[in-house]
Amino acid sequence: MGINFLRLARVPDEAARVMIFFFAGRGSMKPTILLIDDDLGVLQPLQEVIAELGYETRAVSDPFEGMKVIESLRPALVITDLRMPGLDGLEVLKRIKDINANTQVVVISGHGSIDDAVIAMKRGAYDFVSKPFKIADIENVILRALEKATLLSENLQLRERLKAGQNPLVESRSPVFRELLEYAVQAAASEATILILGESGTGKDVLARYIAAHSRRADEPLITVNCAAIPENLIESELFGHKKGSFTSAHQDRKGRFEEAHGGTIFLDEIGELPLALQAKLLRVLQQGEITPVGGMSQTVDVRILAATNKNLRKLVAAGMFREDLFYRLNVITLEVPPLRQRMEDLHGLIARFLMRFAAHNGRDAMGISEEALQLMHQYEWPGNIRELENAVERAVILSPGNEIQPKALPPELNGKPSVDAGVHFRRGMKLEEIELMVIQAVLRHNHGDRARSAEELGIGVRTLYRKLHEIQLRGDGGAFEAD
Repeated sequence: MGINFLRLARVPDEAARVMIFFFAGRGSMKPTILLIDDDLGVLQPLQEVIAELGYETRAVSDPFEGMKVIESLRPALVITDLRMPGLDGLEVLKRIKDINANTQVVVISGHGSIDDAVIAMKRGAYDFVSKPFKIADIENVILRALEKATLLSENLQLRERLKAGQNPLVESRSPVFRELLEYAVQAAASEATILILGESGTGKDVLARYIAAHSRRADEPLITVNCAAIPENLIESELFGHKKGSFTSAHQDRKGRFEEAHGGTIFLDEIGELPLALQAKLLRVLQQGEITPVGGMSQTVDVRILAATNKNLRKLVAAGMFREDLFYRLNVITLEVPPLRQRMEDLHGLIARFLMRFAAHNGRDAMGISEEALQLMHQYEWPGNIRELENAVERAVILSPGNEIQPKALPPELNGKPSVDAGVHFRRGMKLEEIELMVIQAVLRHNHGDRARSAEELGIGVRTLYRKLHEIQLRGDGGAFEAD
């Protein structure tokens, strides 16, 4: 937006500095500010201040002309003088609010009284500023008023999306994500193996389904396998099937997931967790299109393979934990899903989608979200990505007494507060397995049930975490792990 960042030192308020970057990131949204003042000595300096902040301005000295501009331009912010011939600032304010209640109005005056300020605020003015004013002060007011105007506009768009039920995956406003979808559609038309990379919770599985739906195999099966969730001693049978009697519990023949996916697509999630012994067999599928059920004979399958991981496979190859030849077979086409913090243009569409889903699931009427809650959600970094957002919205729907999400219904970390149940409290005489259980529970709670991210923070593999959870559940104290 042409913002001169050298001027940041002139903005003393830290929140105002943040807002400059907040608006700088919205390349497609450039609000216009209308100035109305019969004193040209005020209009010109104000125009210069606003221009250096990076915004467009329209300046008029006649309030009646200003009303015509408002009708046609619908500016995000109007700065109007209080005392003007023919039509004073309070009447201008009233007429603006009649046209568009979301337009923010700042009233300025060199002769205003406290009573004038009170009346202006009661009529909906964002602020009342006395002349002469300091440049830094008026900059702060302008930035804060624009922030509120933007939030109101986006909240309105969010409500419209709620009514329309738009899918934020397809209706993405993020240039980065739209480009990814274009590549995905091109790649889907081929038969090439696709490796999907991205942080945990970014929606790699959603992209895999999107690819399958745009492929020539769209009408055939799409089978999903979480390689980290299957115990190591069962994963070969799960993938390739087995014959009756091939091992103790093999009481009958069983088809594997590859055979079930014959003619269609198989999505191997968390491919980085696949044991080395199975990697060689997967390589054979990629090279020859053959599988061998446990205790059986080789057979041919026609399957398109999609794989995903949140790990750096090159590092795993260097560490001897992933086969180099398999890596290159999988890495024919690579698509990287951006984290939510890099596609915040889609935040409101995702919120709308989750609000609709969880309101319906919990028997609630259509729900909205307050400006304050929306602002907190926009400012948050979302380390757990879309999965964390989904959990946050579900919690908010459940905890909201009314039909509008308020800040107090959001998770504590969005309000800048530590989670009250995230700590681990030890006591004398605790057994090692009890301490281990408490640590695992605390980390899972902190990550909203995200097991891949929790395993990474604990310094263990996802498969190890699944095994420990299974052991805990067998002991009868695994109820805290339902959210995944």
